[in-house]
Amino acid sequence: MEKLADVILFIWAVDHFIGAVKTIVKWRKEKRGMDK
Repeated sequence: MEKLADVILFIWAVDHFIGAVKTIVKWRKEKRGMDK
C-alpha cells in the first residue's frame, strides 16, 4: 500500500513539474514577444 502512495505522489509531482515548465516557457515566449 505504501508503494502505491509513493507512485501516486511521484506522478502528481511530475505532473505539477511539467505544468510549471510549460507555464514558464509560455511566459518567457510572451515576454520575448513584448520586448520586440
